Amino acid sequence: MDRIKVISGKVARGAFLAVGVPYGIAIITNIALGWPCSQQGEDKYKRALNPSRVLKVSYALAEQFTLVRFLPLNIKWSLLYRAGNKVVKDVKYGVNGNTLDVWTPYSSSNTYPEPTRPVVVFVYGGAWGSGDKAMYGLLAQEIMDNLGALVVIPNYSIYPKGDVKEMICDVHDTVAYIKSPSFHETFHDVDQNKIILFGHSAGAHLCAQSVIELSEGILERSGSDRPADGIKVEERDGMTEADTSKLLDSSAFSPSELLSSIRGVVGVGGVYHIMDHYHHESWRGVEDLSPMWRAMNGLENFDHFSPTERVLKMSQQQIERLPPIYLIHGTDDKVVPLSSTEKFSTTLTEREADVTVRLIGEGGHAELIMDLMERGRKFYDVMMNLITLEFADKVFK
Repeated sequence: MDRIKVISGKVARGAFLAVGVPYGIAIITNIALGWPCSQQGEDKYKRALNPSRVLKVSYALAEQFTLVRFLPLNIKWSLLYRAGNKVVKDVKYGVNGNTLDVWTPYSSSNTYPEPTRPVVVFVYGGAWGSGDKAMYGLLAQEIMDNLGALVVIPNYSIYPKGDVKEMICDVHDTVAYIKSPSFHETFHDVDQNKIILFGHSAGAHLCAQSVIELSEGILERSGSDRPADGIKVEERDGMTEADTSKLLDSSAFSPSELLSSIRGVVGVGGVYHIMDHYHHESWRGVEDLSPMWRAMNGLENFDHFSPTERVLKMSQQQIERLPPIYLIHGTDDKVVPLSSTEKFSTTLTEREADVTVRLIGEGGHAELIMDLMERGRKFYDVMMNLITLEFADKVFK
């Protein structure tokens, strides 16, 4: 009898752990995020507490703990950023109140040669709802050392600060800032017409969508508090004329002027078809918790913000205006499936766009970018060779 009680107790504890822990995780996560529900008309509580979804959410969150292996890199990039060597921090740009960092291979007091140095704009990922420029100093340093480029890393209007339209605006405004006289005054040896957009995950999506909209002749501006000079009213108060000139935004240039300076786009592990990715997130049980559908302002806008769908609707003249697009994807990417890049590249190829695809065997989602931050890591050599030798040589020759 005592043995039966002991066994029953163990079974009860096991059942509690097997059921209670996942439900506890799901409930806490949904409370923290406000019980989001991407499907209108559905009971958000019933949807969130579906047993299958609860298990999937618990598994997806458990996968995040595997990122602890990048802790040593985290410490290194934090120390590098704190030291502040070779970086001009928190430069204001554009209309959305964001700042960017400029990583330079030289001291600002140097004498500069004739303009030759290219500019790499790195747009980080984070599901359109997280990320920060301070995390990528190590990556900037490696690109500077290998390519001799100046690296610009903008913070952009991640959700809930902004939606995808605002984020694309930020990419355009970053290019406009690089093309501005104030940028050239500070960084004399940079060729302002040699810009590469380099994005990871959601950042790759924003880079692709940005050049598509420029090729279509679109510069979407949103917000009703934007005066003609492109600077928010609250940002202008107390600022000198010299201050506001540094906030030059993309409305100062035509789409073709901005596009002509972008020599190529590199996308790593990118999301290029939003509805497909929503279905993938549904398979993982995280589609409601993800910022994606909210950043897109609902499922009805998914096609509008999908590079794959937009390319299908472009004229041949617009296709021909697109810069070379270089897509890299890991074959073991579980966060953004390989099919995302395959479908986008197939569509670009069918429309006769200039696209190159490179698949990295055994490459995961975060690893391809993280390993670029330090020599000797598993994917460092293959990734750096693809970006600096194969792609850069192609677009700058």
